[in-house]
Amino acid sequence: MAISLRKISAAVILAAALGRAVYHSAIALQLHGQVRNSRETLEQLEVAARHAQLAAKNAQRRLGQSAALPVAASPQFVPGSDAALGFEITEWLRRVSAIRHAAKDRPELSIPEMRLLTDEDWIQAAQGFSSFTQTVSTDGVETTVDFEPNLATLREKARRAFMAEFSHGLEKYRLDHADALPESFADLAPLLPAIDAAMLARYDIAVEKNRFSAAEKPEAAVDQESLAIFELAHTGKAWREYRDFETPLVRNVREALARYAVASGGAPVSAPEQLAPYLPKPMTSSQLTESYARLPEVFRHDVFQPEP
Repeated sequence: MAISLRKISAAVILAAALGRAVYHSAIALQLHGQVRNSRETLEQLEVAARHAQLAAKNAQRRLGQSAALPVAASPQFVPGSDAALGFEITEWLRRVSAIRHAAKDRPELSIPEMRLLTDEDWIQAAQGFSSFTQTVSTDGVETTVDFEPNLATLREKARRAFMAEFSHGLEKYRLDHADALPESFADLAPLLPAIDAAMLARYDIAVEKNRFSAAEKPEAAVDQESLAIFELAHTGKAWREYRDFETPLVRNVREALARYAVASGGAPVSAPEQLAPYLPKPMTSSQLTESYARLPEVFRHDVFQPEP
Protein backbone atom coordinates (compact mmCIF):
# COMPACT_ATOMS: atom_id res chain seq x y z
CA MET A 1 0.00 0.00 0.00
CA ALA A 2 1.47 3.33 -1.07
CA ILE A 3 1.69 5.98 1.59
CA SER A 4 1.98 9.58 0.38
CA LEU A 5 4.84 11.71 1.63
CA ARG A 6 2.38 14.09 3.27
CA LYS A 7 0.87 11.17 5.15
CA ILE A 8 4.36 10.07 6.15
CA SER A 9 4.69 13.38 7.92
CA ALA A 10 2.00 12.08 10.23
CA ALA A 11 4.73 9.71 11.34
CA VAL A 12 5.87 12.51 13.48
CA ILE A 13 5.79 9.92 16.11
CA LEU A 14 9.37 10.61 15.02
CA ALA A 15 8.81 14.28 15.56
CA ALA A 16 7.79 13.88 19.16
CA ALA A 17 11.26 12.54 19.83
CA LEU A 18 13.26 14.85 17.57
CA GLY A 19 13.12 17.59 20.16
CA ARG A 20 12.60 20.48 17.75
CA ALA A 21 10.11 23.14 18.72
CA VAL A 22 8.20 22.84 15.46
CA TYR A 23 7.49 19.20 16.15
CA HIS A 24 6.08 19.99 19.55
CA SER A 25 3.41 22.22 18.04
CA ALA A 26 -0.29 21.45 18.05
CA ILE A 27 0.02 20.20 14.46
CA ALA A 28 2.60 17.59 15.52
CA LEU A 29 0.31 16.39 18.30
CA GLN A 30 -2.58 16.12 15.86
CA LEU A 31 -0.50 14.13 13.38
CA HIS A 32 0.78 11.92 16.20
CA GLY A 33 -2.84 11.03 16.97
CA GLN A 34 -3.50 10.25 13.33
CA VAL A 35 -0.65 7.75 13.32
CA ARG A 36 -2.10 6.03 16.37
CA ASN A 37 -5.58 5.96 14.86
CA SER A 38 -4.41 4.51 11.56
CA ARG A 39 -2.20 1.97 13.41
CA GLU A 40 0.66 2.30 10.97
CA THR A 41 3.43 -0.04 12.03
CA LEU A 42 7.15 0.53 11.91
CA GLU A 43 7.33 -1.78 8.90
CA GLN A 44 4.87 0.45 7.02
CA LEU A 45 6.90 3.50 7.92
CA GLU A 46 10.01 1.84 6.53
CA VAL A 47 8.19 1.29 3.24
CA ALA A 48 7.07 4.90 3.34
CA ALA A 49 10.62 6.05 3.99
CA ARG A 50 11.75 4.35 0.80
CA HIS A 51 9.15 6.38 -1.09
CA ALA A 52 10.42 9.47 0.70
CA GLN A 53 13.99 8.64 -0.25
CA LEU A 54 12.95 8.37 -3.91
CA ALA A 55 11.23 11.75 -3.67
CA ALA A 56 14.40 13.22 -2.20
CA LYS A 57 16.49 11.83 -5.07
CA ASN A 58 14.07 13.24 -7.62
CA ALA A 59 14.24 16.63 -5.94
CA GLN A 60 18.02 16.53 -6.13
CA ARG A 61 17.91 15.65 -9.82
CA ARG A 62 15.65 18.62 -10.49
CA LEU A 63 18.26 20.80 -8.82
CA GLY A 64 20.97 19.27 -11.01
CA GLN A 65 22.70 17.67 -8.02
CA SER A 66 23.92 14.18 -7.30
CA ALA A 67 21.17 11.60 -6.95
CA ALA A 68 22.91 10.00 -4.00
CA LEU A 69 21.55 10.86 -0.57
CA PRO A 70 24.16 12.41 1.72
CA VAL A 71 25.14 10.58 4.88
CA ALA A 72 24.64 13.67 7.03
CA ALA A 73 21.87 16.29 7.09
CA SER A 74 22.11 18.33 3.90
CA PRO A 75 21.62 22.12 3.62
CA GLN A 76 20.75 21.50 -0.04
CA PHE A 77 17.24 20.54 1.01
CA VAL A 78 14.72 23.35 1.36
CA PRO A 79 13.59 23.33 5.03
CA GLY A 80 10.15 21.76 5.32
CA SER A 81 10.22 20.36 1.79
CA ASP A 82 9.26 16.80 0.90
CA ALA A 83 12.90 16.04 0.16
CA ALA A 84 14.06 17.31 3.56
CA LEU A 85 11.29 15.41 5.34
CA GLY A 86 12.03 12.26 3.38
CA PHE A 87 15.70 12.42 4.23
CA GLU A 88 14.96 13.01 7.91
CA ILE A 89 12.60 10.04 8.15
CA THR A 90 15.06 7.81 6.30
CA GLU A 91 17.88 8.74 8.67
CA TRP A 92 15.64 8.26 11.70
CA LEU A 93 14.55 4.79 10.66
CA ARG A 94 18.16 3.90 9.89
CA ARG A 95 19.03 4.71 13.51
CA VAL A 96 16.10 2.64 14.77
CA SER A 97 17.33 -0.32 12.71
CA ALA A 98 20.86 0.13 14.04
CA ILE A 99 19.65 0.08 17.66
CA ARG A 100 17.60 -3.07 17.02
CA HIS A 101 20.71 -4.76 15.60
CA ALA A 102 22.74 -3.63 18.61
CA ALA A 103 20.24 -5.21 20.99
CA LYS A 104 20.66 -8.53 19.18
CA ASP A 105 24.44 -8.28 18.82
CA ARG A 106 25.04 -7.34 22.47
CA PRO A 107 22.85 -9.66 24.57
CA GLU A 108 24.66 -8.57 27.74
CA LEU A 109 22.93 -5.19 27.32
CA SER A 110 19.47 -6.66 26.66
CA ILE A 111 16.83 -8.19 28.92
CA PRO A 112 13.85 -10.45 28.13
CA GLU A 113 11.38 -7.70 29.10
CA MET A 114 12.43 -5.82 25.97
CA ARG A 115 9.98 -8.09 24.14
CA LEU A 116 7.28 -5.92 25.73
CA LEU A 117 8.49 -2.79 23.94
CA THR A 118 6.39 -1.17 21.23
CA ASP A 119 7.56 0.21 17.89
CA GLU A 120 7.11 3.67 19.35
CA ASP A 121 9.51 2.82 22.18
CA TRP A 122 12.22 1.87 19.67
CA ILE A 123 11.61 4.99 17.59
CA GLN A 124 11.87 7.26 20.63
CA ALA A 125 15.06 5.50 21.75
CA ALA A 126 16.71 6.71 18.55
CA GLN A 127 16.40 10.30 19.70
CA GLY A 128 20.15 10.81 19.77
CA PHE A 129 23.52 9.24 20.28
CA SER A 130 25.67 10.74 23.02
CA SER A 131 29.05 9.48 21.83
CA PHE A 132 30.72 7.56 19.03
CA THR A 133 32.28 4.21 19.83
CA GLN A 134 30.88 1.46 17.64
CA THR A 135 30.51 1.18 13.87
CA VAL A 136 27.57 -0.68 12.33
CA SER A 137 26.45 -1.04 8.74
CA THR A 138 22.78 -0.72 7.83
CA ASP A 139 21.74 -0.94 4.18
CA GLY A 140 25.31 -0.27 3.15
CA VAL A 141 25.56 2.94 5.19
CA GLU A 142 27.98 2.97 8.10
CA THR A 143 26.90 4.70 11.30
CA THR A 144 29.22 5.03 14.27
CA VAL A 145 27.38 5.33 17.58
CA ASP A 146 27.43 4.42 21.25
CA PHE A 147 24.32 2.31 21.83
CA GLU A 148 24.62 1.88 25.59
CA PRO A 149 22.58 4.96 26.59
CA ASN A 150 19.86 4.02 24.09
CA LEU A 151 19.70 0.43 25.30
CA ALA A 152 19.66 1.62 28.92
CA THR A 153 16.62 3.75 28.10
CA LEU A 154 14.95 0.76 26.48
CA ARG A 155 15.71 -1.48 29.48
CA GLU A 156 14.05 1.02 31.79
CA LYS A 157 10.99 1.26 29.57
CA ALA A 158 10.85 -2.53 29.28
CA ARG A 159 10.94 -3.00 33.05
CA ARG A 160 8.26 -0.35 33.51
CA ALA A 161 6.14 -2.24 30.98
CA PHE A 162 6.76 -5.45 32.93
CA MET A 163 5.58 -3.81 36.17
CA ALA A 164 2.54 -2.37 34.38
CA GLU A 165 1.56 -5.90 33.32
CA PHE A 166 1.54 -6.96 36.98
CA SER A 167 -0.49 -3.90 37.94
CA HIS A 168 -3.15 -4.62 35.32
CA GLY A 169 -3.23 -8.33 36.13
CA LEU A 170 -3.67 -7.75 39.85
CA GLU A 171 -6.38 -5.18 39.22
CA LYS A 172 -8.32 -7.71 37.14
CA TYR A 173 -7.84 -10.42 39.76
CA ARG A 174 -9.06 -8.22 42.62
CA LEU A 175 -12.14 -7.19 40.64
CA ASP A 176 -13.09 -10.86 40.27
CA HIS A 177 -12.16 -11.94 43.83
CA ALA A 178 -13.76 -9.45 46.22
CA ASP A 179 -10.66 -7.20 46.30
CA ALA A 180 -8.40 -10.02 47.51
CA LEU A 181 -4.90 -10.83 46.32
CA PRO A 182 -4.12 -14.20 44.72
CA GLU A 183 -3.02 -16.93 47.12
CA SER A 184 -0.17 -17.90 44.79
CA PHE A 185 1.46 -16.67 41.61
CA ALA A 186 -0.15 -19.58 39.75
CA ASP A 187 -3.53 -17.96 40.38
CA LEU A 188 -2.36 -14.72 38.78
CA ALA A 189 -0.39 -16.18 35.86
CA PRO A 190 -3.40 -16.58 33.46
CA LEU A 191 -3.89 -12.80 33.67
CA LEU A 192 -0.31 -12.12 32.53
CA PRO A 193 -0.22 -13.50 28.96
CA ALA A 194 2.64 -11.22 27.90
CA ILE A 195 4.93 -12.31 30.75
CA ASP A 196 7.10 -15.36 30.02
CA ALA A 197 9.39 -17.58 32.08
CA ALA A 198 12.57 -15.78 31.02
CA MET A 199 11.21 -12.50 32.38
CA LEU A 200 10.00 -14.05 35.62
CA ALA A 201 13.36 -15.73 36.24
CA ARG A 202 14.90 -12.30 36.78
CA TYR A 203 12.57 -11.44 39.68
CA ASP A 204 11.84 -12.55 43.22
CA ILE A 205 8.07 -12.89 43.48
CA ALA A 206 6.50 -12.65 46.95
CA VAL A 207 2.83 -13.45 47.51
CA GLU A 208 1.34 -12.78 50.95
CA LYS A 209 -2.15 -12.18 52.28
CA ASN A 210 -1.84 -8.40 52.20
CA ARG A 211 1.18 -7.89 49.95
CA PHE A 212 2.38 -8.83 46.47
CA SER A 213 5.80 -7.85 45.18
CA ALA A 214 8.13 -8.47 42.25
CA ALA A 215 11.73 -7.40 42.88
CA GLU A 216 14.44 -7.58 40.22
CA LYS A 217 17.27 -9.85 41.36
CA PRO A 218 20.62 -8.05 41.67
CA GLU A 219 22.49 -11.05 40.25
CA ALA A 220 20.29 -10.98 37.12
CA ALA A 221 20.32 -7.21 36.65
CA VAL A 222 22.16 -5.32 33.93
CA ASP A 223 21.58 -2.03 35.73
CA GLN A 224 23.02 -2.89 39.14
CA GLU A 225 22.25 0.49 40.73
CA SER A 226 18.70 0.64 39.41
CA LEU A 227 16.72 -2.43 40.45
CA ALA A 228 13.07 -2.64 39.49
CA ILE A 229 10.57 -3.03 42.33
CA PHE A 230 6.80 -3.51 42.09
CA GLU A 231 4.67 -3.82 45.21
CA LEU A 232 0.96 -3.83 45.94
CA ALA A 233 0.22 -3.82 49.67
CA HIS A 234 -2.59 -3.09 52.10
CA THR A 235 -1.86 -0.49 54.76
CA GLY A 236 -4.69 -1.66 56.99
CA LYS A 237 -6.89 1.07 55.51
CA ALA A 238 -6.38 0.98 51.76
CA TRP A 239 -4.37 -0.58 48.95
CA ARG A 240 -1.13 1.14 47.95
CA GLU A 241 0.78 0.37 44.75
CA TYR A 242 4.42 1.24 44.18
CA ARG A 243 6.58 0.69 41.08
CA ASP A 244 9.96 2.25 40.56
CA PHE A 245 13.71 1.58 40.79
CA GLU A 246 16.01 1.38 43.81
CA THR A 247 19.67 0.85 44.67
CA PRO A 248 20.81 -2.38 46.39
CA LEU A 249 21.38 -0.45 49.65
CA VAL A 250 17.89 1.05 49.63
CA ARG A 251 16.44 -2.39 48.93
CA ASN A 252 18.33 -3.80 51.90
CA VAL A 253 16.75 -1.19 54.17
CA ARG A 254 13.29 -1.61 52.66
CA GLU A 255 13.39 -5.34 53.30
CA ALA A 256 14.59 -4.70 56.85
CA LEU A 257 11.63 -2.36 57.34
CA ALA A 258 9.22 -5.10 56.25
CA ARG A 259 10.82 -7.55 58.71
CA TYR A 260 10.66 -4.96 61.48
CA ALA A 261 6.96 -4.33 60.80
CA VAL A 262 6.20 -8.03 61.26
CA ALA A 263 8.30 -8.34 64.42
CA SER A 264 6.90 -5.16 65.98
CA GLY A 265 3.27 -5.76 65.10
CA GLY A 266 3.24 -2.80 62.75
CA ALA A 267 4.82 -0.24 65.06
CA PRO A 268 6.39 2.76 63.28
CA VAL A 269 10.15 3.28 63.11
CA SER A 270 11.37 6.22 65.19
CA ALA A 271 15.05 5.93 64.20
CA PRO A 272 16.88 4.08 61.38
CA GLU A 273 19.05 2.25 63.95
CA GLN A 274 16.00 0.18 64.95
CA LEU A 275 16.26 -1.62 61.61
CA ALA A 276 19.87 -2.80 62.09
CA PRO A 277 18.95 -6.24 63.53
CA TYR A 278 16.62 -6.88 60.61
CA LEU A 279 18.95 -6.07 57.71
CA PRO A 280 19.31 -8.98 55.23
CA LYS A 281 22.89 -7.85 54.60
CA PRO A 282 25.15 -5.95 57.03
CA MET A 283 25.75 -2.27 56.35
CA THR A 284 27.44 0.59 58.16
CA SER A 285 25.52 3.04 60.34
CA SER A 286 26.02 5.83 57.81
CA GLN A 287 24.82 3.61 54.95
CA LEU A 288 21.74 2.68 56.97
CA THR A 289 20.91 6.30 57.80
CA GLU A 290 21.47 7.53 54.25
CA SER A 291 19.56 4.67 52.61
CA TYR A 292 16.67 5.01 55.05
CA ALA A 293 16.41 8.70 54.12
CA ARG A 294 16.26 7.69 50.44
CA LEU A 295 13.36 5.30 50.99
CA PRO A 296 10.18 6.52 49.31
CA GLU A 297 7.93 8.23 51.80
CA VAL A 298 5.22 5.60 51.42
CA PHE A 299 7.55 2.95 52.84
CA ARG A 300 8.76 5.09 55.73
CA HIS A 301 5.32 6.20 56.85
CA ASP A 302 2.92 3.45 55.85
CA VAL A 303 2.31 0.87 58.59
CA PHE A 304 1.40 -2.45 57.02
CA GLN A 305 -0.87 -4.77 58.92
CA PRO A 306 -2.73 -7.92 57.87
CA GLU A 307 -6.26 -7.43 56.63
CA PRO A 308 -8.92 -8.29 59.23
